[in-house]
Amino acid sequence: MQAAAAVPAMLLASRYNFSFAQGGRVVLFNARTGTSWVLEGEAAAALGAELSSAVQAWSSEGWDPAVLQRLLDGGFLVDPDFDEVAQVRHRYWAARHEAPMVVTVTTTLDCNLACYYCYEERSEQQLEHGDAVAIARWVAQRIGTSGKRSLHVDWYGGEPLLNPGLIEELSASLQALCREQGVRYDASIVSNGTLWPQDVGGFVARHALREVQISLDGLEHEHNRRRRYRRQHRPAPDASSFAQAVALIDALLDHVRVDLRVNVDPGNAADAVPLMEMARRRGWFQRRHPIVMAPARLAHFSERSEFMRQHGLDTVTFDALASQMRSACGDSVRFEDPYVANGRLQPRTSVCAALADDSVVFGADKSLYRCGLQVSEPHRAVGRLQATPRRVIPIRPVEAGAPPADADAGWWAAYDPTEETRCGSCSFLPLCWGGCPKHHLEDDTAALLEQCGYWRRNLGRYVLQPWFGVATEALPPLGEEAQFRRGVAVLPGSCSAAA
Repeated sequence: MQAAAAVPAMLLASRYNFSFAQGGRVVLFNARTGTSWVLEGEAAAALGAELSSAVQAWSSEGWDPAVLQRLLDGGFLVDPDFDEVAQVRHRYWAARHEAPMVVTVTTTLDCNLACYYCYEERSEQQLEHGDAVAIARWVAQRIGTSGKRSLHVDWYGGEPLLNPGLIEELSASLQALCREQGVRYDASIVSNGTLWPQDVGGFVARHALREVQISLDGLEHEHNRRRRYRRQHRPAPDASSFAQAVALIDALLDHVRVDLRVNVDPGNAADAVPLMEMARRRGWFQRRHPIVMAPARLAHFSERSEFMRQHGLDTVTFDALASQMRSACGDSVRFEDPYVANGRLQPRTSVCAALADDSVVFGADKSLYRCGLQVSEPHRAVGRLQATPRRVIPIRPVEAGAPPADADAGWWAAYDPTEETRCGSCSFLPLCWGGCPKHHLEDDTAALLEQCGYWRRNLGRYVLQPWFGVATEALPPLGEEAQFRRGVAVLPGSCSAAA
């Protein structure tokens, strides 16, 4: 039998420890390992507070052996020579390299609806037959070089079903390619739900859809105000985009998972809970594929939607509203949450497609992007679908000092949240990996601080809910001292000062 490793005489409290007291008991949680441990007894509160207040040295002498082993196994105490940030960094880069191939295809930037908050320009740009051939060629080459054994295609727009011919052609081509190469294929689509064919089940099966995202912006009156038909696309004077989307959801739930994105702003917030009640009345929670709820705060998503900073719902109000929506639905209804696996909060082990080594967004403008939110921002492109022949002279000369069209490509390849000034020192790091990388690229400080605020307000709920069912609003938010620990060298530029 192999002898147990010797425990160092001195240990360090993990920089990723958190403790939350509830009803005389304390839940100790480590964000790097995802381990939770309920402490009881007179010393529970003091031990939890000490372990989560600073990265300080602890003697390994005097502990009950079983207690010490649990603290070591859970990552609450670590060897002083163990670099916790380095392990988070290793996990992050492994996730980037191992992520499945995701190809997002923006079939068109055009849309039949005129949502007031839309950040896309609704141009008539669209992908065509030659682009489908080029995309299939790109995918074939990348599968060959990467060795990835799965491909996920996300049909995106604008409204992707304004260009159904492209979907039919490219979907068939990519599925045939995957069959030939022994690669698993599936797809998803983001749609407003107004242009689907009558044979919903046939469309889902033909295109191997495993997920459909449909948005509702409140009940019918508010939804139709926000998602009105554009004049040239209105099918009838009294057409209701709400009625079309609801009828489609009714049909889809027999065939595929539907993520219902509930977009909330100050004007339709009162509809959020009644919308949950409508979903229950229509039986959406008990269907063959029960609907998945995805509350979303209408906010500033793009450089083109700066105006939403003044018109969006504040994050505190949205968190409270989302909690009310969950309560109205009950525990059996699934709410989309990337941070929870098997009902418990877990450290990140996957990255968004923008960071995956072998993923790409094909824009309707024939450009390649890393993030789907950038398809209306040509200066954020990282390449072109088809190289421009050298003999072609640009109509407009490039302005002096303007960045090249693929200036962001190097940034995306090198981005590492553990090396960021603020994120590398943050105790939430293993849970969020710095949040949305697009916000870092654009130096969007306000959005990054919102992400920090989210974890300060919600971490306690995530940790305690599996044990006690505690609601978000019942817990005080964490302070800056919990996010940036004493004893950790905080890099310049953080809002916290080093001890």
